[in-house]
Amino acid sequence: GRSKPSLSAYDINPNSPGIMAIIENEFFYTECDEEFKEQVGDISSKMADRAGSKYDSNRLQRTFSRFNFRIIHKSNMTHEEMLEFVRKVAHEDFQKNDSCLFICLLSHGIEDKVMGSNSVPVTINSIRNQLHSPNLQGKPKVLIIQSCRGEEIQTLTPTVDFLEIWSTVHGYASIRDPNKGTWFIQSLCDVIDESHERFNMQEICTKTRERLLSLEWIRVMVCETRETLMKLLFL
Repeated sequence: GRSKPSLSAYDINPNSPGIMAIIENEFFYTECDEEFKEQVGDISSKMADRAGSKYDSNRLQRTFSRFNFRIIHKSNMTHEEMLEFVRKVAHEDFQKNDSCLFICLLSHGIEDKVMGSNSVPVTINSIRNQLHSPNLQGKPKVLIIQSCRGEEIQTLTPTVDFLEIWSTVHGYASIRDPNKGTWFIQSLCDVIDESHERFNMQEICTKTRERLLSLEWIRVMVCETRETLMKLLFL
């Protein structure tokens, strides 16, 4: 069983734990609209499709369904659709009696941005800014970001009750197996499945990092977390 934590824990209602919202961008095209064309940046050719992405979204749905989370899964959204979807989840779908909100972004990315399916980037700050709804006040909000990354991220420190989990491979492509999914999402779900009764989400992130570092040849793959959680978060 769990040892009594020194910090208090968030109150998670097992009958209404909350929402796992997944945005899965697998297929990409280059935005032609003049209004957004300049935001596409220096993309000389179409971004590669993210083969194997479905294994990650399926795994997340399996893992979080076990805890009675309501799953909302959307695919191949433009940058505008992504922001509107997150806003709707936070302000309309998330109910007063829900306990916490998970949002997972599966896409290409650069630095502190993730790509819409139209190759226009969305900053994590702008996604986070959609989450200021009355029903979410004082409740934990977890952002899981699986994307390729460039240099060190420079984002604003989130407001309280946030946990962000990034797959971090500075200057490298995230390791994605077309037949299995990404090492990051699969490892994170493995650790949640095995350890959720004993460990809180903060500890689960540490365990995931340990697991990624132990994987054979890849020494650069770790996950980075930043958090302003005020309590422990157990699933």
